[in-house]
Amino acid sequence: MKAAREACLRCPRRGPYAVSHRKGQSHEGIAGGTGGVFVVFFFFSNEVLHIFMENSIGDAIRTGTAFLRIVSPFYLVISIKLIADGMLRGSSAMLYFMTSTFTDLILRVILAYIFAGFFGSVGIWISWPVGWSVSAVLSLVFYRMEMKKLKLHG
Repeated sequence: MKAAREACLRCPRRGPYAVSHRKGQSHEGIAGGTGGVFVVFFFFSNEVLHIFMENSIGDAIRTGTAFLRIVSPFYLVISIKLIADGMLRGSSAMLYFMTSTFTDLILRVILAYIFAGFFGSVGIWISWPVGWSVSAVLSLVFYRMEMKKLKLHG
């Protein structure tokens, strides 16, 4: 961390995330870890919910299971977005980061309202992966633009 901090002091546009990326450190464990979380939440959602619920009321379990089965397939998408967002913040590209994040939040609210009219409460949950996916694409595009600007890409 000390070396990353010193690098940041030498070049204020590159934070610790950008420095570690530049040195070739990888994030290979993300896909495997996220895949494991997906498997647990998707296939064992009832068991996961029972950890948090003393009283197994049918509607609550069904609702929670439906929610987990809708959003858990997109945990890899949100993981990739979070990595790209960390790179953007680390390289001081806060405008890009905020644009991506606010797009996600605003899109989720608007789509939740629209989808709820068609699908009820399930429509609200469907809006989450859509917002995540759009903002992940934005974050990756902004990340690529920032890395080109900083001449850090391969």
